[in-house]
Amino acid sequence: MDMLIGQNNPQRPNQDLSNFIEQLCLTNLITNPTRVTKSTKSLLDVILVSHPDRFVTSGNLHLGISDHDLIYVVRKQKLPKTKAKSIEFRSIKNLNHAAFKTDLGTIPWDSSYIFENVDDVWHHWASLYSSVLDKHAPVQKIRFRTNQLPWINPNIQKQMRLRNRLYKKFRRFSTEANWLNYKVQRNKVTLLKRDAVKNYCSDAAFCTLSRSVGQFWKKMKPLLPTSKSSVDTSVINLLEEGKVVTEPSAVFNDYFSKPVVEDTILNMSEQDFMNHMSVKSITNRCYDFDFSFQQVNTVYITDLLSNLNERKSTGPDGISPKLLRISASVIAELLANLFNYCIAKCAWPREWKCGDVTAAHKR
Repeated sequence: MDMLIGQNNPQRPNQDLSNFIEQLCLTNLITNPTRVTKSTKSLLDVILVSHPDRFVTSGNLHLGISDHDLIYVVRKQKLPKTKAKSIEFRSIKNLNHAAFKTDLGTIPWDSSYIFENVDDVWHHWASLYSSVLDKHAPVQKIRFRTNQLPWINPNIQKQMRLRNRLYKKFRRFSTEANWLNYKVQRNKVTLLKRDAVKNYCSDAAFCTLSRSVGQFWKKMKPLLPTSKSSVDTSVINLLEEGKVVTEPSAVFNDYFSKPVVEDTILNMSEQDFMNHMSVKSITNRCYDFDFSFQQVNTVYITDLLSNLNERKSTGPDGISPKLLRISASVIAELLANLFNYCIAKCAWPREWKCGDVTAAHKR
């Protein structure tokens, strides 16, 4: 959108401004004279825009200290809206501990060991455990917004949730009564939000009179559009060889998994390093100790499960430490057998090697 504000005061009448407006398809929003004398009325100050439909109103104000009026324009602007995020969690609000443990005890866990690959064994074992979890602690999904707008108070949030429930009810049962209930609640929320914004702006103006201009702009900042309001900072993009990469993990993995090493070094054998000073130092301090993983017992696993910190976040499998503690008396022996099976196979399931890594950017 283009907007030009200025004063047109030619020495003699000409069509330059009219031709300029016509060539660029502009519209002058100021229609009343901006300089009024005893004998003349002239429109000298203009506001030229390319999209007049994007403005609410415009006009001129007589200030009394100048022979030119002050021209103004008010632009249409939507309030910035933060994107909603969603999280998934297992609800244990109605969890029956006894029934949960009983169902765990009836699962045929031995069926997991019909597979030879440890990944397949773990996948089947985890699916059996998850099936019981889905029955007693189902997965729920909630949406929330970060950086909530300051004028949204608890009452408005409550009314918005009621509006959303009424809309979902209408989607399930599309009756005239359900639509009317949703429509009434929707209009109520709209009025509450409008009144809240008005009160917020009035308080900001009062701060200017009683305190300072800085307090005013601090309160009005959430209302103004910024580059940050339209950009999701949780998404990290990289510029790799002139291309925008939306998956930085793939770039880092490719870089570190394929280090650039000279061919002469890659072609060297173990014998070429026998006389290296570091190799000699390590050899002199090396002791021939045999190492092997020891199998675990049920008591050890029970102790680990019972001492899990319930406040820790869940891992990639989505199983919370609290659920593991609750089922410790049942799954301790099962996990011990699973761990011992992996130790005997000298292999570890691939999913156990995964972890969530969040980059912390330095400022």
